[in-house]
Amino acid sequence: MSVLSSIIQLIVALSVLIILHEFGHFLAARLMKVKVEEFGLGFPPQAKRLWRGRSKFKLGSTEITAPTGRHLTQDLEAGQWADIITKPREEDGTHILQSITILDTSSDDLEIQRKITPDGLVHMRGEISSLKMNTLYSLNWLPLGGFVRLKGEVDDQDAPGGLHAASPWARLLIYFAGPLMNLLVGALIFAFMYTQTGAPDLTRVQVIGISPGSPAEQVGLQDGDIITYAAGEKITSTEKLSQTIYSHLGEDVDLTFMRGEEVYEVSLVPRENPPEGEGAIGIFMSYPIKPVGFFDALPFGAQATYYYSLFLVSIPGEVIRGAIEPSLARPVGYKGIYDAYQYVQQQEEPVPKSPISLNIMRFFASISISLGMLNLLPIPALDGGRILFTLPEIVIRRRIPIEWQNVINMISITALIALFLYINLLDFTNPIQFP
Repeated sequence: MSVLSSIIQLIVALSVLIILHEFGHFLAARLMKVKVEEFGLGFPPQAKRLWRGRSKFKLGSTEITAPTGRHLTQDLEAGQWADIITKPREEDGTHILQSITILDTSSDDLEIQRKITPDGLVHMRGEISSLKMNTLYSLNWLPLGGFVRLKGEVDDQDAPGGLHAASPWARLLIYFAGPLMNLLVGALIFAFMYTQTGAPDLTRVQVIGISPGSPAEQVGLQDGDIITYAAGEKITSTEKLSQTIYSHLGEDVDLTFMRGEEVYEVSLVPRENPPEGEGAIGIFMSYPIKPVGFFDALPFGAQATYYYSLFLVSIPGEVIRGAIEPSLARPVGYKGIYDAYQYVQQQEEPVPKSPISLNIMRFFASISISLGMLNLLPIPALDGGRILFTLPEIVIRRRIPIEWQNVINMISITALIALFLYINLLDFTNPIQFP
């Protein structure tokens, strides 16, 4: 795969993960009745206004609806004069916007006009008296990611329908929804992987290794055997088998196991003092793999996401106690992510039913989960910091002034940008090493 192709793939994938993060905020804001003023693909400067959600305004006393589309991408303000063409709706008297031109009050004719055009459309000119604008969807020049701009997010905390006018619980949900979306995406990717590879059958126990000279080897157990009964008890988990065996040390224990479709019964004596590193009967056990559909794979995807999240949280402690080298645990920038992506591509594990390798799927699942966990850190300017600012309002019923929050966030953003530049510089001066 060419370098350019890899870069494009990585940019697209990372952009999708960031946009999904912002989409989580968007959905939560809509659910909590907080107005979303803009949903941007990419980062400013703005390249193009794509469309605006269904909006309404009045030209004088005439109500006009702008359906979802590109007829009304510009911002409107009460008091502006406009020249518009509409399609009348006879049912409720409203008009459907076809086109709009904002007039210059210093040079254009501001005389109120209304006439029917030959093709049945209505041409009106007048002053905008009231309006209810919906979300603007925009395309921006910097391609990596996206953003959501909420009403009253930075100032005007008393704006009706704005972020800071919402309850603290509503704001907590909005802040948490972005990271949660990334965790859900990671779980879905892991679940899809399980549909390709199969998932462990947690109701059966399989032998995956046998120690030489052990009781298990002496009675003929082999790798792949499924142990179904031990000492008359049904075996449904590795814990159950261990408990049963260790409750009969030095005694004869009957084992029933399956090899393929055949059922066998043997008797052995669990050792009271097995060699170091070996169990009482000398087997290594796990769970057999079974095919699963997507919905059956979801709990396994959620479990994999949970354990990977725990691993990320444990990294600082593991570095402190020396279990992980600090150089292996440092954050990486864009070049570091690209280097890791190249390494993953070289270790591809193709799956017959999927055009994407397991390693690549696992790579993007880990990136998505990392993005979610990173944003939950209690650092101002990140979602976790915003959550931290909101908690005192719930506990002591007092809000941290928005002016203070903005100052702290601005300082934090400056520090994060400096850290971001430093990390990206390290990617070149001290690249991450792979096995």
